[in-house]
Amino acid sequence: MVVNSSIHALTYQSKVNLKQALEAEESSRSAHSEFNLARNEINHLKNDARAKKELLTLLMAEKKELEAEKKELEEREVTLKRENENLEALVKEWTKILLQAMEDAKVKAVKEYKSSAEYCEKLVEAWTAGYREGFKLSRWLTRREFSHLGLNAITTFKITKEMMREPRRSC
Repeated sequence: MVVNSSIHALTYQSKVNLKQALEAEESSRSAHSEFNLARNEINHLKNDARAKKELLTLLMAEKKELEAEKKELEEREVTLKRENENLEALVKEWTKILLQAMEDAKVKAVKEYKSSAEYCEKLVEAWTAGYREGFKLSRWLTRREFSHLGLNAITTFKITKEMMREPRRSC
């Protein structure tokens, strides 16, 4: 019986050890599985970090390019503003010169016209017409007020352009 009990104890001990070994093996598999999952997760995170680092590097390079372009555009804007101010000053100066030239030309044209024969002719015609109308009005008023006087001999028939030129020798 002792042999049986020893065998039985050994068998029982083997079963317990087998059970423990199986549990340890299952625990080891589970740990390896978790370890593999963790390693995969770490690799995935490393890849994500690498990709984000590359993206960040690209974005930083693009940012530097954009900053350089912005600086260039700001410098161009300053240059264009300066050119615009210069052009506005030039336009203002030329406008002033042009207006002065137009004023001078107008004064010269008026002087030339006033010294022309055409102007003198028109002036004499205006004087003659004005004188005749004034004379006729005066004669009419005189006849009205002094109807008993005979004023038929006083006419504008003899008034000529030469007579109108007499008082003014400028034309």
